[in-house]
Amino acid sequence: MASAIARRSPDGNLTPRDIEELITVTSEVQAKVAYLTLLLRLEENALQKKVEEIPKIEQKKNQH
Repeated sequence: MASAIARRSPDGNLTPRDIEELITVTSEVQAKVAYLTLLLRLEENALQKKVEEIPKIEQKKNQH
């Protein structure tokens, strides 16, 4: 999007519409990054819990 706006305004003078579009796109990308970061943290926590449970599973196997 930024490159498309730059092509429309090669001299660097942005119109109010160009600026609004940049703000919108930036906000959308920031929201996507925040969402993906949350998903990765949830996955990381889930994987960590599985790793922590392995010794417990091994102990149960050895008790039987």
